[in-house]
Parts: sequence; C-alpha cells; structure tokens
Amino acid sequence: MSFFGKLKGAILGTQEKYTANIFITDKRYIPTYTIEDWQPKIKMPEYDPLFSLNKYLESIDLPRQTVQKVMSSKNPFGEAKNLFNGQTEKVDWSDMCWRETVRMERWIKVLSLWGASTERILESTFMYLLLRLGWECHWDTLKQRALNPDGLNYALEACKNNDYSKLLKIVDSDILSCFALAHIRSGRNLTEIVDSCFIYLDMNTTHNGSAQGSFYNLYGKAQIKGLIGKIIESAYIQNKFSLKKLFFISEKYEVANSKSFKYDFSRMKIVNDIYIPTADMKEMIISDILSLNSFFTEAKALAKKIPLYSLSQQEIRFFFGKDIPYEHHFCHFTYTPNTATGKLSKYPFTLRFNCQKGKITFTGSIDYLSNNSIGKISITIFDIKDTTQINIAVKDGQLRIIKIEHSDKKTYMQTLYNYNSK
Repeated sequence: MSFFGKLKGAILGTQEKYTANIFITDKRYIPTYTIEDWQPKIKMPEYDPLFSLNKYLESIDLPRQTVQKVMSSKNPFGEAKNLFNGQTEKVDWSDMCWRETVRMERWIKVLSLWGASTERILESTFMYLLLRLGWECHWDTLKQRALNPDGLNYALEACKNNDYSKLLKIVDSDILSCFALAHIRSGRNLTEIVDSCFIYLDMNTTHNGSAQGSFYNLYGKAQIKGLIGKIIESAYIQNKFSLKKLFFISEKYEVANSKSFKYDFSRMKIVNDIYIPTADMKEMIISDILSLNSFFTEAKALAKKIPLYSLSQQEIRFFFGKDIPYEHHFCHFTYTPNTATGKLSKYPFTLRFNCQKGKITFTGSIDYLSNNSIGKISITIFDIKDTTQINIAVKDGQLRIIKIEHSDKKTYMQTLYNYNSK
C-alpha cells in the first residue's frame, strides 16, 4: 500500500507553532484513512451533453441572457468553462475559500458533462475538497489564519468516529459522483489516483498568497490530507454516487407547457433564482393574495386564541426597480417546472409574498398546480407579541386549513388546530 494511501495513526497531544498572526494548533487530531483499490458502483451515463449542460446552467444563479449566450456559441462547453475560470468581482480575502469552492464546483461539473480529461477532473476534485475545508474554518487568505479555528471540529469528530455520513454532508455529492465517473473513465486504480492527486496539490499550492496555498501550507498538510483522504474513503464505502441531477437524456425530460401558466415567466427578470414580476402582473398578484382573507376568518373560528387578521391592497409589498435588494421582502416568484430527475413538478411555480400592516408582517407562499389553481398555501404572521402559522392545502377536492400553530412570549409554537386530528 502506498504512503499516501495508508496514513497511519491518530496523533494526539502534538503541538505545532506558527507565527503569531496565524494560530497555534493544540492537540490536533490527524485522521487515519485507508484507500483501497475500490471500484465505484456507478453506471456510465447515456445522456445528451448539450441538453444536460443547458439544464445545469439554468439551475444555478446565472442571468438567462448568459445561459442563452453560452448555448448559442460555437463551443458551449468551452464558454461555460470560461465563466468559472477566474474571479471577476472585487477580491474579498476573508471569504476567498468560499468563492473559489463555488467556482471549482461549477468548473468540475461542466468538465464532467463535457467528458473532459479525467486527470483534470480528478485533480480539480482534490483542489475543491481542499478549498471546501478552508471554507469550513473561514480561512482568511490575507491574514493567513482561520477566522474560526474550530470550524473543522465537526469533520474531525466524524473522522474519529468513522461517521461517513457526516463527512459526506460537508461536500457536494455531485462532485464526488463526477470524481467516481472520472475514476472509471481513467482506467486507473484508486490508490494511484489518490497518490497522484496529493502530488498535484503539493505542486500547485506552493504560493501562500492564494486561498488554497495559504490554507494548505499553514493549517497543516498532514491533517488536511487526512481529512481529504477520509472524505474519499467515506464516499466509496457509502457508495453515495448518483448522476441523476447532472446527466439528462432529453427524451426523458418532460417539458412543461409554460405558455398555459397564468404568469408569463419569459418576461420576468431573474435574480439569484427568483423571478421578479412585471408591473402589469400586479393586479393578478393582488387578487391572489387578497383571496387569503377568507382563510383568516376561518382560522379565527377554528382557533379563537389568534387575532382576526385581514389584508388590503396597500399593504402588499412590490418592487419594480432595477437594483434588486439583497433581502427579498417583496412579492416575487420561484419557477421550477421540473423536478431534479426531469419529471413535471406538482407545483411548477410559487408566489412568495410579503405584506406589512402596521407592526404586523405577513409572509408566505402560494404554490400553484399546472392548471393554475392553487395547490397549497403557507402563511406566517409576525406580531410584536406573537407568531401565527397557517397551512392550507387541497383536501377532499377543495382548499382547507390543515394546521394552525401559534406562539407568544410565554409559550413555544403550539398546534391550535390540526385537520388530520379531527
């Protein structure tokens, strides 16, 4: 067994001292991992590469115009790869590990859909895992220290207990599936792959000014290698490999008839996966929200403890400006016509609303069925003294209040009414 494949021993009580502006590790735990010549239990996907790429780009927070530009280019995969090939926004050293992790995640998925060099995918996965661990402890590249030195305790504790499921929750499961697919395509055994990937890390992280370089060199290579090795070991032992979210066969992807929906999503502006309605949709939205008043009256009759609420048109918040606020405290939509596996969604679009009535805030969601009727409703009412939650769904062919919950300063959330307990 290779040196990197068998990092023996759990070293306790060691103390590594670095310069004062970093931090001192005390009684750090170096995980033991074992890399066997496992073969991943994963099927080679039969898929439409361009169709899958289009679906993937649509699933992340990219402007629709950007997706259309990529897909209409002569080399869509090259264009998509270039999107994640560098950092264009202003550098923020304190969250660079996080930014680089997101970039690497997207980069690897595009490479995998493209069927690019297995070497690049395998090596990039190790760089992704390194950055993801840096993200866990909030590594500040400029100050070259962990803003949260205990950020990896969760992972280290999972290593001690061989809790593979907890370790796999740290990283993106699709990336590990791309790694397993590249493993199969490479024709190499896992021990050789892990050895070469650690050599790649050693060669490409020498510069301490980079996010991955400073974290890898100054946090402690032995411990980080142990963590990365343990994550790879966990993935293979658990066999948590699935390519359903990335690799689509276009014929199996059910196409929703969006033209039949009451709201035209093709005219909406998309910002971070939310859809901003146009001004001419305002009246329809107001009508749908004000229809909730009948449920407030019913809720008061079912749970006398709660106040009687009502909404008026003036209390509904809208936003039709250019610069979308980070906090989405206004009416907007989410649009998910298909599930992750390509099936038609039961609720293809959702109106998320926000209303302000004096010191009372109403937030919630209205989920629509494909025939434009309302399928379910969730309403949360925040008052200064209490909170009320009302859930509504279709029962016996019509919308009914399913549950009413309430809390105040003296009590936690209590169920005041449950349709299923009648």
